[in-house]
Amino acid sequence: VDDLRAVFGTERVKLLFHEEIHADRLAALRDVCAFLAVPFEPRFFGDVEEALNVSRPAAIPDELRRHLIDLHRPTAAAVLKRMGRLPQSWREDFSL
Repeated sequence: VDDLRAVFGTERVKLLFHEEIHADRLAALRDVCAFLAVPFEPRFFGDVEEALNVSRPAAIPDELRRHLIDLHRPTAAAVLKRMGRLPQSWREDFSL
C-alpha cells in the first residue's frame, strides 16, 4: 500500500475490504466508478447479486479459532489505525 501511494498518490489509491464489496455489490461498483470518474451504469454489470463459486463455511475448531484471532489481532488493529475503518465482522471477531 505504501508503494502504491508513493507512486500514485494517496488520492489515486482506493482500498476496499472484501466484506464491503460483497455486502452491497452495486454500491461498491458505484463507489469504484465514482473514484475512477467514469459513469456508473448498473446494466453494464449484469446480475452482480448472483453468487458464484459459493463455498460452505469452514468448520474451525474453537481452540484454533481463538488462537488465530489472538495471532492476527495486532494486524487487524494496525489496519484499523491505518485505514480508519474495519468491516463489522472484523471488529467483532478481533474485539476492536
